[in-house]
Amino acid sequence: MADLKQVLIKNRYLIISIVLALLVVFLLQVYLTQEKKKMSEQLQEESRRRVTVFVAQYNIKPGETIKKEMVKPATFPINFVQPKAATSFEQIDGRVALVPIEKGEYILLTKLMTRGEGENLAQLTPPGKRAVSIVVDSIAGLGGMVRPRDYVDVISIIPVPTIGPDGKQVIQATTVTLFQNVLVLAVGGKTELAEILAEEKKKKSEGAAPVFNPVVTLALTPEEANIVSFLQEQQVRLRLALRSPGDAATEPALPPASWDMVLKYLYPGYAPPIEEKPKPSTIEVQRGAKKEEVSVEGR
Repeated sequence: MADLKQVLIKNRYLIISIVLALLVVFLLQVYLTQEKKKMSEQLQEESRRRVTVFVAQYNIKPGETIKKEMVKPATFPINFVQPKAATSFEQIDGRVALVPIEKGEYILLTKLMTRGEGENLAQLTPPGKRAVSIVVDSIAGLGGMVRPRDYVDVISIIPVPTIGPDGKQVIQATTVTLFQNVLVLAVGGKTELAEILAEEKKKKSEGAAPVFNPVVTLALTPEEANIVSFLQEQQVRLRLALRSPGDAATEPALPPASWDMVLKYLYPGYAPPIEEKPKPSTIEVQRGAKKEEVSVEGR
């Protein structure tokens, strides 16, 4: 016993160190266990705090009315959801997109406009565009079948000066596609399809003939607006070509239509005649022993 006591006294500091180390390990283990439990509870809490929002099924263009097939619900942790995200379809049903909404993007209430606010044409005009009204006849306006929120191509018949077979300048009508996939903002001053249909129904019930309104308002870029304004000032005719709602593709450059293009389309082997310039008139001049031909053109 005396020897054991002496050993303990002699190694008391080592023993204390071991006891303290064990105590530290024990306390650290208790701390880590508590932290792990706390983190687990937080994760469970976060997983419970998830919210369902609506995202775009595909790209939505400015001016389009939100319909059920255009969006889908998706669940995210509440911390990752942007403010003003739509959490129910009733919040966005029938509203109009003010700006482009990309596929998979949150449907934010700040990017939509309530139907009825559309009486303000400025609110319906997409950013970067200008609302420009053009006057079209019944044929150019597709017999009144163009509606707000449709997309059209704008076609123009431009008089182009060309050189005729006799060498004189003549004016040839040439048809060109000016702009493609243009949004129709209003027809006859009405921005809502419901207003147009209600007016047509009223006319029909009264037995009156439907009235064609020649004014169509388009969403154009500033440069396109200048071109249209110039052409209208020059009394150039404009036509509209109605596009399918599912077709937003544009051609890089469509060739202008002229008689040569029509004949080439109908007869693929057709080639326009090459005009031969008349040979200049000459006279023969004897210069000593040498003969020369001298042009008399313009003399």
